[in-house]
Amino acid sequence: MLWDSISDFNCPATKNPPSMRVQGEVYVQTLNRDDCVFNAPLFCIRFTPKSYTHWCRCSGGVIILVLKGNARLGLRQAPLKDFHAGDLIRISPQQEHFIVAGQAGCTVLAILTNLPNNCVSFGQEVDLQSFTSPPDVD
Repeated sequence: MLWDSISDFNCPATKNPPSMRVQGEVYVQTLNRDDCVFNAPLFCIRFTPKSYTHWCRCSGGVIILVLKGNARLGLRQAPLKDFHAGDLIRISPQQEHFIVAGQAGCTVLAILTNLPNNCVSFGQEVDLQSFTSPPDVD
């Protein structure tokens, strides 16, 4: 399966890259940064159990495929939504969001869309207590 061999790509995974604000441990592996055909960089992101991103905004949007495990997606002014392996998440341009992994962690593929006009920015830490549903989705 793809997620079992993802680390075989030539790009090593980076733990908590400086450009990404997270709580817990998150590993990011760039699969095709300089794609001049589709203009859609592809990243494999592995979240350790219960790790999560800070509030994030992708100016051009992002498509996320959950490969392994479970996660929850938080959007501003909306309840958390559960996602499981095989689910596709489409986040509109400028939609502020965060992802929190379940008790077993999760692995996702993230495709940045609408390049070159897509800038990813991270904001403040998420207050998980302000959401009615806890992050244990397993």
